[in-house]
Amino acid sequence: RLNAEDPERGFAPAPGEVELFTLPTGPGIRVDTGICEGDTIPPEYDSMIAKVIAWGADRDEARARLVCALQSMDVVVRGGATNRAFLIDLLGRPEVMEGTADTGWLDRMVTEGMLQNPLHGDVALLTAAVEAVNQAERAERERFYTSARRGRPRTSGEMENTVQLRHRGQAYRLSVTRTGPTSYRVSAPEGQADVTVDRLARFTQRMHVGDRVHRVVSVFHAPDHLVEVDGVAHRVSLDEGGLVRAPAPAIVVSVPVAVGDVVRAGDAVVVLESMKMESAVEAPFDGVVTEVLVAGSVQVDAGAPLVRLEGTDTAESTVPAGERVHL
Repeated sequence: RLNAEDPERGFAPAPGEVELFTLPTGPGIRVDTGICEGDTIPPEYDSMIAKVIAWGADRDEARARLVCALQSMDVVVRGGATNRAFLIDLLGRPEVMEGTADTGWLDRMVTEGMLQNPLHGDVALLTAAVEAVNQAERAERERFYTSARRGRPRTSGEMENTVQLRHRGQAYRLSVTRTGPTSYRVSAPEGQADVTVDRLARFTQRMHVGDRVHRVVSVFHAPDHLVEVDGVAHRVSLDEGGLVRAPAPAIVVSVPVAVGDVVRAGDAVVVLESMKMESAVEAPFDGVVTEVLVAGSVQVDAGAPLVRLEGTDTAESTVPAGERVHL
């Protein structure tokens, strides 16, 4: 089942507008769906986008066809997410390949934090850094053209090429230098990498990182870059100084915190309801609530600001969700 839900956020519903949806074809493949590009998956109903079904002469052939079908799909939900990459990863697990998974297996994997695939985390960071700088350049050009149309062209003369990002609980500061029309050098204390970007379509591109080549599907839902690298999903967020946003369109059920409250990483700061499911938006680090920006029974859009936190002295001791990525 291809669903509009976010595995990295506890499978919370992640509805939105379907901006890209390519269906797989081939022998032994069937897709049942009522969705096409341009449709909106509403937050009030079921999150299923499609059923992808594979048949084979035996289990191995059926599984291999299903993996190929999912890998050949491109799905982008504006303001939301899908579980496509999660399904691909699941089908490659030994328990699924050997048919030994039981009804409690997935819950155990969630509890043990084994669902986040660390593969290609460096490429995801590089993609987000390059796209953030490109977006800043486009905004600067637009400001220049707007002022030029008024007869007084202006430019700030200060193009910021340093971005601060967060990936699975870790903070990164990356400097991006353009070395050619489509090539960049990205530097960080952890190292540096030379990157070349071949744009294939609106959301897809080929990333050359040194001698490696990766196919990337990337979309920016402020403040998050959702990046799939060779079928492995990553969420890279702009560091907004403690601003916590809604992950999807939803109704605010309750706000269990108030200004001045001290919270720990993982504490619920807002409870949302979407697709008949309640989910908690958690504090990303230890801190103090400095602003509450929503109230109960209010409809919010994806990316809407909810609360703002200020890190405390203990924030540095918070255990990150993932290992640090090195370029």
